[in-house]
Amino acid sequence: MIPIRFPDNVQVNAESMAALHPVSGALFIISKNYNFKPKFARVSHIFKLPRASWSQYEVGSLPLEMELVGEFDLIKIFPDDYAFVDSLLKWIHRVVTEIDFSEDGKKFLVLT
Repeated sequence: MIPIRFPDNVQVNAESMAALHPVSGALFIISKNYNFKPKFARVSHIFKLPRASWSQYEVGSLPLEMELVGEFDLIKIFPDDYAFVDSLLKWIHRVVTEIDFSEDGKKFLVLT
């Protein structure tokens, strides 16, 4: 187990973690960013921990800091055009729950 922390010590809710990028060996995490009351999803953030950081970690060292590398905006990908479904389904499909990389590392799949 390697302790990590996020930039500015922010608290991050993240279920989605691709264990390792198949080419670079970097660890990626996408935040699960939503507000249950009132029901809406927010932009998710993509964090990276380079292989050079985690591969040289020594037990008892300080937590390693994840690097913010981008955003993943499912709100733009899925605009609010689900008026025919109940209020939960109008936003829950915009919450990231899992990611995985292709074997060559050029693509990744995001599940909601």
